[in-house]
Amino acid sequence: MAASEFWSGINNTKLDENDEIRVQKIQNSMETILPALLECCIMQNVDRMNDMPTKESDIAHVEAKGADKDDDDEESEESEQDNYTTLRKSSAFTLQQFSKNYPDLVFGKIQPFLQTMLQSEKVDNQEAAILALGAISDQDGSYCDIEMHLVNLVPFLINLLSSPNKDVRATTCWTLSKFSEWIGQCEGEYQ
Repeated sequence: MAASEFWSGINNTKLDENDEIRVQKIQNSMETILPALLECCIMQNVDRMNDMPTKESDIAHVEAKGADKDDDDEESEESEQDNYTTLRKSSAFTLQQFSKNYPDLVFGKIQPFLQTMLQSEKVDNQEAAILALGAISDQDGSYCDIEMHLVNLVPFLINLLSSPNKDVRATTCWTLSKFSEWIGQCEGEYQ
C-alpha cells in the first residue's frame, strides 16, 4: 500500500513547466506502474470483510449498546469506516489521479491489461478491471480516450449486470454511471 500511496502523493504534487524531467520520468514509469495498480485493484479478503453482513446477535448487541450513545459518536464511527483504506481503494484512487494528470496517456497504456482482465474467467479479475475502468473514466480523466470504445464497452458492461456475482454487478453499475451521458444520447438503444 505504501507504493500506491507514494504514487498518489507524486500525482498530488503540483508540477510546473520547469519539471519536464520529472514529468518524463513519471510518464516513462507508467508502463510498469499502471498494470501493477490494476493488479492491486483485485478484491482481497480485507475488502470482502467490509461487505460481510453482520449476525443478528451482533446487531442486537450494537442496538443495546447504542441506546446510550449520542448522534456524534455514531457519526464518528461511520466516518472512521468510510476513511478505512485498503490497497484496492488506494490503487483505484491512484489510477484515477494518473488519469486526471495524464488523461491522454493512461487509457492507452492500461487498455491491453484491462482487456485481458475483462475477458478473464476469474470473476475477481473482471471486477477489478471494471473498477479500474470506472476510476479512469471521469470527464477530467481519460474519458475522451475511452469514449470511442463505448459502442463496444457499454453493451459488454450491461451484459455483466446479469452476473451472478454481486460485486461485479455493483461495480458495473458504478462504472456505467460514468457513461450515463453517452448512454442517454443513444436514443433508446440501451433502455
